[in-house]
Amino acid sequence: MLRTVILLSAVLALAGCGTHYVYLRSDGQDLTSNPILYQQFKQDSAICSGKADAPESGSPAWSMGTTAGPDVLATQECMNEKGYLVVPADLATLKQQDLAARAAEKAQFNAAVAAPPPPPVAQ
Repeated sequence: MLRTVILLSAVLALAGCGTHYVYLRSDGQDLTSNPILYQQFKQDSAICSGKADAPESGSPAWSMGTTAGPDVLATQECMNEKGYLVVPADLATLKQQDLAARAAEKAQFNAAVAAPPPPPVAQ
């Protein structure tokens, strides 16, 4: 429920006049420099927007007009579930760096938790 409220609030906040937004991966990996991730993005975008096949040329960038209808809300929720975030294009680089740093911290923490305990000290 809280997730839906946050998502709806975000989409409504994004409903500015022709503002440009981009999709980012929640792990901070760059979609545009990795062809495999970009292909996955195109496939996920096509699925979430209800299209049977992905467009030949696409971009993680898009514009939103003054309305956020049910189709936009459903697409955004689907993309969120697939691990993408929507951010204003002018903040994308900073947000991507932040997401990448958080993912690295999480990976480091998980590695430390999964490490075997040190051997007992002999007395």
